[in-house]
Formats: sequence, structure tokens, C-alpha cells
Amino acid sequence: MITVNIVAQSGYAWEEEIDVETIEDASDIIQDIVDEHGDIERVELVTDDGPENIWTMDDKMTQKFTHNGKEYTLTADAVLSNRVFPGWYNDVLEGEVYQAEYQADAVDAAGNDCLIVWHFDETRGEEIEDEGNYPWDDDHIYKVIER
Repeated sequence: MITVNIVAQSGYAWEEEIDVETIEDASDIIQDIVDEHGDIERVELVTDDGPENIWTMDDKMTQKFTHNGKEYTLTADAVLSNRVFPGWYNDVLEGEVYQAEYQADAVDAAGNDCLIVWHFDETRGEEIEDEGNYPWDDDHIYKVIER
């Protein structure tokens, strides 16, 4: 059993006990907590020596992704692509769903430069205000462009 301290951006904090043996075993559970709450600033492992940061808000955009069996590591934060494509922002009216497209530089396991592209469903006029609240995960990768 491990105990983690979760700190929201508002400063509110709470402890969670996770029934695993190692912190590595808890990574998916911790990511679920972060995804569920969306405004998490950091997660700390509670130890006898005091809290130890194991996840911070900065980690949200600097992580590894897997697409079609290949692993990629981000080398930059994701940004809105501003690319025109079928289903983008200007193809819909207020209240209709469109695809928001983000991209980030990455490298594959061999160190080759790539571009990861994500698509997220958005409703025009009801957009997510904090881009950190998008589900930055493997399931939302639209494509990877190897350079």
C-alpha cells in the first residue's frame, strides 16, 4: 500500500491510499486521478522522509506515447496546429462539434524526429478553456508523421 498526496491548483490537497506495492504499479491509477480532476498541480509520494514529487503539472505535456506499436517521447509542448482540414473549426456552426487539432515535436525510440498529431472533439462556442484538460493520451493520437 502506498499513500500519495494530491494537490490541486487551488491549493486544496488530499491523500489517497493506493493498493499496490510500488509507485510504478500505481502510475495508471495516479494518471486516472489526474485526468478525473483536471486541475491537479502535483502528486507527492508520502514517505517517512516527507513528501516526494512524483508528478507535476509540467509532466502532463512531457511524456511518452505509443502509436501503432511504436513509442514516442515529446520534445516540445503540444500547440494548436491551425491547419485547415475537413471537420475543423470553420466547417461548423455555433453548438456543432468539430475537431481541434494539436501537434507536438517528438522523437521515436531510435531518436528520429517526428510530429505527433492529436484530434479532440470540441463544440463550437463551448471549447475547453485549459488545454491541459484535454485527454492527452494514446487514444487521441490521430497520426504520427516521421520526418
